[in-house]
Amino acid sequence: MGVVITVGAIDDDHMLLEMLKSWMTAVPDIQLTYTAATVDEYVQLGVSNQIVLLDLNLKDNSSPAENVARLTGLGCKVLVVSIITDHKYVIATLEAGAEGYLTKSHGPEELVTSIRQIAAGELTPSQELAFAVTRDNRPTRPQLSPRSVAC
Repeated sequence: MGVVITVGAIDDDHMLLEMLKSWMTAVPDIQLTYTAATVDEYVQLGVSNQIVLLDLNLKDNSSPAENVARLTGLGCKVLVVSIITDHKYVIATLEAGAEGYLTKSHGPEELVTSIRQIAAGELTPSQELAFAVTRDNRPTRPQLSPRSVAC
């Protein structure tokens, strides 16, 4: 087996975390090592995962952008996974350093693809990300390549 991508997950939905653990056991190159309900709890574990899956809105009312910045400040790559598609949240987390944004309506295959893309240093061009960036009219908006926008 080649390189294993270590992944952590932060979500206050216990059922979702259990399903993630189950799904990930079938993926030989991805290992879900730690889960937590909040960023504080995750940081207290003292772990260092390559990629962290982060729910946008946690029950502790923490700021999504601050959560992303905190995790990226620790050296983690962050993939935000949420039911929310509002482009202002997508943009805020992207600007805070998230590597991608994926809605929970996607299946495990898309999640695994996004994790692999992020581990390879690629932007994960989800529909949510492309839509949000193309609707952002600010002059300082993040730019996607034409290929990413087409996804």
